[in-house]
Amino acid sequence: MMRIPSHWMTCLSLMCCVWAAFGSCVHAQEDPSPSDLQAVLEAQQQRIEIIERAAPSVVAIYGKDRAGGGSGVLVSPNGITLTNHHVIMGAGVDGWGGLNDGKLYPWRLIGTDPGGDLAVIQLLGRDDFPYSPIGDSSLVRVGDFAMAMGNPFLLAEDQTPTITLGIVSGIQRYQYGSGQNQLVYGNCIQVDSSINPGNSGGPLFNMRAEVIGINGRGSFADRGRVNVGLGYAISSDQVKNFLPDLLATKLTEHGSLDAQFGLRQGAVVCERINLDSAAARAGLALGDRLVRFQGLPITSANQFTNLISTMPEGWPVTLDVVDDRGEEKTIRMRLLGLPYQTPPEPEIPEDAPPEQKQAIERQLRLIRLLRSPPGQMTNREINLEFGQRVLTQVRERLISESELELDWTGTWQADGNRVLTIQLTASGWKLEQQNDQQSLTAEGIDGEYRLTENGGDAQSLSKVAARGRAELFLADVLHQLVHGLAEGSVVELDGADLAAGSVCQRLKVVEADDEWFYLWVRSLDDAFGRQGDLIKISMDVDGDPAAWRFSPGSDALDTVELTSGLGEESLAIWQRDPTAEPRIAVTSLDEQVSPIDAVRVNPLFEAAIATAWERTVKVYGASAGNVEGYGTGILVSADGLILTGTGVHLTGRTIRVQIPGRGLVNATLVRQDRPRQLALLKADLQDVPFFDLSQPSTAARGDWAVLVTNAFKVADGDEPLSVSLGVISLPTQLLAMRNRRDVAYDGDLVLVDAITSNPGAAGGAVIDADGRLIGMSGRVIESGDTNTRLNYAVPTETLRQFVAGELSDSVASDGGATDMDRVPGEVGIRLLRLGLSGSRDPAYIDRVMPRSPAAEAGLRSDDLIVSLDGEKVNSIADYNERSKSIFAGVETVIVVKRGDELLRFILMPVEK
Repeated sequence: MMRIPSHWMTCLSLMCCVWAAFGSCVHAQEDPSPSDLQAVLEAQQQRIEIIERAAPSVVAIYGKDRAGGGSGVLVSPNGITLTNHHVIMGAGVDGWGGLNDGKLYPWRLIGTDPGGDLAVIQLLGRDDFPYSPIGDSSLVRVGDFAMAMGNPFLLAEDQTPTITLGIVSGIQRYQYGSGQNQLVYGNCIQVDSSINPGNSGGPLFNMRAEVIGINGRGSFADRGRVNVGLGYAISSDQVKNFLPDLLATKLTEHGSLDAQFGLRQGAVVCERINLDSAAARAGLALGDRLVRFQGLPITSANQFTNLISTMPEGWPVTLDVVDDRGEEKTIRMRLLGLPYQTPPEPEIPEDAPPEQKQAIERQLRLIRLLRSPPGQMTNREINLEFGQRVLTQVRERLISESELELDWTGTWQADGNRVLTIQLTASGWKLEQQNDQQSLTAEGIDGEYRLTENGGDAQSLSKVAARGRAELFLADVLHQLVHGLAEGSVVELDGADLAAGSVCQRLKVVEADDEWFYLWVRSLDDAFGRQGDLIKISMDVDGDPAAWRFSPGSDALDTVELTSGLGEESLAIWQRDPTAEPRIAVTSLDEQVSPIDAVRVNPLFEAAIATAWERTVKVYGASAGNVEGYGTGILVSADGLILTGTGVHLTGRTIRVQIPGRGLVNATLVRQDRPRQLALLKADLQDVPFFDLSQPSTAARGDWAVLVTNAFKVADGDEPLSVSLGVISLPTQLLAMRNRRDVAYDGDLVLVDAITSNPGAAGGAVIDADGRLIGMSGRVIESGDTNTRLNYAVPTETLRQFVAGELSDSVASDGGATDMDRVPGEVGIRLLRLGLSGSRDPAYIDRVMPRSPAAEAGLRSDDLIVSLDGEKVNSIADYNERSKSIFAGVETVIVVKRGDELLRFILMPVEK
């Protein structure tokens, strides 16, 4: 059993990445060895190095009046900063950004994405800002350590970010937005790192100090916007897709096929389509079955929605579908935009004080920007500035300044003995192409174009005619990139696109005669090459009729490929002469060699989480008022016995259970133990993986505790359940009532510092690092006075005794009755109506009926009911809904407030 000695608990928060830092584990012992202590100190030092590397790039974001608050992260030395759209909605189009050097820098808004809650601002005043690289979120796995940084609650007056460490709880999550297609979090990352107000827009780092997400929202219980261990970050891969559009100062929209898909008999089928849409014109039809999207197999409509939500309008996509005749077809198109609701312009009161008028005017500037046509640049000056910056980077990647004085010659060969030679000089270019059948010579000198074919007479060509010959267009563009654009040319940053598998910044070069061509430039380092690599050139945005695509090797233009269309169909491939010296330099990808690199993933949790996912289920049933109709359960037998927590969701006629890999099945309630808040369900299953309650974990105080639950129901369908990480705080007993929550259970429990008290979390698996069951997460135990909750697990031995029927003192064992077998009951109270409404009137007792269960128990008029069978009662409507689960002969527990006291009563209802 992997264990941290109990007297190291005070150091635990400083060494959460210890297990990934060294291969062996530390066993509990009174006197840890020097090597054990050294391993802990090394892991702690690695965490400190990560923070020191990442923290300088974290930005505290304020408005122009230095009010408000949010966070961001620098991703470029020229001040480019990522944040949330809802952060700049509060701050405006400019303001101040604070770094951990204690200084404030002015910032300006560059571009924003209301649909995906992403925005780009630029800090000004330096060209050497500290920055963090954008990582690859597709490599993120559940169980990876992750650090959230930002300025929650405006705590840091010196601009130093707050840092919280946790793990990735889920990937490929979908969080619905608000309004019309706004603030949608698709394919996002779920973490249990604390994300609180003020963290919005801040970075989520992996253990290589790379930005893998932008924190923006969380799931919150009914205690205000207080973190409860479920935060969500926009994935860095989505950021990469939208970044070029945002740098182009565009107001972006998310992409859509203008078609809807649903799950039908296990297949993802097109159920609705606009017949005038681009998808329909490209060949998509009603009833077509979606097989692959962007090369990925599609198994659910949710998966498809997740994927497409990360793509901007105009993104090129490929769909493989099967029609009603069983024939497969490939559809290529660019996505349409999803419109969003623009905010109304506020009016400025004439009698408003100057400060208020200034604030409204600042807000008006932002709102007017948000009313701009989507997809068009909103600031031409900034757009051209960034476009020129990208072009300069391309030029630097192609050739060094020292080579410009030399003639440059490139030679490529293709199949069929075809040879292509291009020579670039300061005055122009020359091209030769020959094979066994023909030869071609052309030149473009000082803007004049001449062509000779098969030894014939030279003929003059217009610029348009020369550009119409693919090889001549290639030579002309290469000459401009190496020796400078033609006089009067303007470079616009046209936005985001995909080319050769890489996210690209697409540049539009508009020449003095209003002719133009496009350049595709790799936006960021990726698996295929470096930021600034020239990927493709074409006169058409879709590459029709032809485009040239480049692949770097030992030379930046090692492979030159002629392609056509959105699908980049290959027409011809030319390879650089392997005997020639590279003339255009290639800079290899930098390897980040660091002792912290190995900490990217905590491998110890991978097997444990997989074990729990197979054995933990989602439970769905009845709901009542604001009480959730769902929970979690754990499989404890191969034939479908399921342990879960008691609750309203078990009181309806139907209980459904989502079995991993097997879908939804019906379950019946076998029995309940209300004081211990345990319930046993039975589903008709065979040979399912299960937790063996006869082999409990031997985990002790200080050991890891991994929690797997259906908290907030964020895992849809067959998606894996949420995971959070903590340690065992204390095995103990619960012997007392806790203020506003009735706690009849006084048996053994295990306190953990992972949050078990979220809606739907009761019944979840609490496991150790080996995947053995520590216990089952309990129901909410809450202090109304301190607004805190107790996080605990019912230990495995108690669970075993309950399943075996050994808990003879169980007050509320239902003996296998189902709701259909029970007789509705009553306790004999009438509630006082104050004339407000059932949802607003508090549940004060007006009368207690003589000789009723309530009278015999000692309830009185004017008592305020605060809970019924462990469920909170806020109003008469709540009580009426909860009382539907009162049955004759089944004990029920009512907690009331009488004066300043909370009193608990156990009643035996009689037949209604």
